[in-house]
Amino acid sequence: MTQTLLALALVLGVALCFSLYDDFKQPEVKTAHREVTGRRTNAIDLDAIDKFLTEAQKCRTLPSLSVGIIKNGEVVLKKGYGVRNVKTNVPADEHTLYGIGSTTKAMTASLATLLVEQGHLSWDTTMSSILPELKTMDSFVSSRATIVDFLSHRSGLPRHDAVWIFRGRPFGQKQSLTRSDLVKGIRYLQPSKDFRVEFQYNNLMYGMSGFAVGEIFRKFNQSDCTIDNCWETFIQHALFDKIGMTESFTNYQNFQVVNKTTPQNYAQGYVCQAQAEEVCKAYRKCPDDGEHDTMLDVYPCGPAGSVMSNVNDMTKWMLALLKPNVTNYLTQASVNKLFTGITPVQGVLYAMGWIVTQYRGNLHVSHGGQVPGYKTEVVLYPGTNDGYVMFTNHNAAHVSFAAIGQYLNDAVLGLTPSIDIDTLCKINTPVPPEEPVYPVYTSTSSAGIAGNFSHPTYGTIRVVEQRVETNYQYQVTLNDDFTAPLRVAPNGLFMLYVNITFANPANVPLSFEKNFMTYKVDRIKALLESSVEQIVFVNNEYSAKGFGANVGFGGDGFGFPVANASGSDGTSCSSVISAEQWKVSDIISKATLTLLGLTFVLMVVLLIVTIVFGVKKSGYQKLN
Repeated sequence: MTQTLLALALVLGVALCFSLYDDFKQPEVKTAHREVTGRRTNAIDLDAIDKFLTEAQKCRTLPSLSVGIIKNGEVVLKKGYGVRNVKTNVPADEHTLYGIGSTTKAMTASLATLLVEQGHLSWDTTMSSILPELKTMDSFVSSRATIVDFLSHRSGLPRHDAVWIFRGRPFGQKQSLTRSDLVKGIRYLQPSKDFRVEFQYNNLMYGMSGFAVGEIFRKFNQSDCTIDNCWETFIQHALFDKIGMTESFTNYQNFQVVNKTTPQNYAQGYVCQAQAEEVCKAYRKCPDDGEHDTMLDVYPCGPAGSVMSNVNDMTKWMLALLKPNVTNYLTQASVNKLFTGITPVQGVLYAMGWIVTQYRGNLHVSHGGQVPGYKTEVVLYPGTNDGYVMFTNHNAAHVSFAAIGQYLNDAVLGLTPSIDIDTLCKINTPVPPEEPVYPVYTSTSSAGIAGNFSHPTYGTIRVVEQRVETNYQYQVTLNDDFTAPLRVAPNGLFMLYVNITFANPANVPLSFEKNFMTYKVDRIKALLESSVEQIVFVNNEYSAKGFGANVGFGGDGFGFPVANASGSDGTSCSSVISAEQWKVSDIISKATLTLLGLTFVLMVVLLIVTIVFGVKKSGYQKLN
């Protein structure tokens, strides 16, 4: 139970600030409700909308808010509110670029749909037939999973976002996790649900889907691209160039290269380590790298959320879906397929890159996106050819976006708005409790836990022992990117306090396990994904020597990450060594080994005595 509670903080950090930082379903906004008739008209009051958005940006203290509105298949509003940089006070406009986060997923799904139209892909084609190196722990899933399963989040795998978050790099730096490594690493990630049974949002599977459509593009177009850039080449050629999205970029690295030669109109991203907007009103940006922020590059999972775009281009994308017969990007039948719900979740349906539901009698198709410093929402009403897109350059704008979205849903449809500006400006959210920072673990003698540990997909953990005066302390490093001291909670569990620029702080429980033969640590278990057992990192030294573990694979001899067994009550059946237990455990391990040695010696002595007396007895019987 303790580990589960502690893991919730990590999950919230991942779900809200890491990965790919999606608002899957906008929070409901409680209002002092006004009378709503639900009467729809074809009219849209642009002056009222403009006034509302102007006040909303100010009272919700958003650095900028850029909005595009489509009514009856025509763009009627493209405008920016506020400033794209609070230091320079440069105004935001319809050309200001933002990270669109997971609204990229719908674009990746559309590329798959385009390949189906062209006859290069079938919805029944298995992923493993396109990417032979792609396997899951379950061989049945490996042989049966299609791109539809991955695009509709029903693979059985939970997020496992820490795989690419802690192995990602600020753009401009060499990636420690290649896309080829990521494809091969899926087989070592534990599922938490049965295949095709339950919705589980997964950025990694969208990455795999993007790599797959990129591979098909390479094959049928005889392109010299590779897994590292085929998806980027495909989306540029088939989507951006096709419908005129001339200001959009496929990833942050491309953006940086272009920006150095032709400075772009981009919104400075602001990051706040909190879920409540009330504690995030003082803007804080990521460390500046001259040309742009040193932010997490989502390149390893690029097809899940790496596009940068603006209102001007995103309204073109929306029109390509609302009026397919005009733009000729996809057919109407293909768009209908994209908007068809597949996987049930929280009272709605997830299609392929879109959330499908009803809003006041209208088909409502939407998706949110969030990457460090940016938040996006795209909403379409296919039945009336209406929709809107909105961006902000502040990551904690969850409540603001939900409330503004509620207003725009009504206003765009010509309905009486169910929320007014006074209500919007008064909405508050509870401030969550701060994550505790536990004391640094200190011992008067060496705990013997230093070493290098690895997992084939999650990467490495390095524990370094340091002398601090007469005591010992330990520094823990994840993938050479994040280093923090080992801490200890009041219940005696070891903790790693993860406090990085683009995420909410979280305490990650760590447990150290000793090898029976060496009474030294041969593995570390880290609670990096709460939906499955702890992730096992194996000591490189001992696994290489063959002490019950393959190098980097865990210790079951089959190459699978070894997990804690769990009892029916959810408690762990394997021991977790706490700081207080460590010395006792060390003594017990040595005593056990000594006792075993003595037992072995005693058995040898008894065997010798038995043989000697047996021989003597046999000789005595012969003499008589």
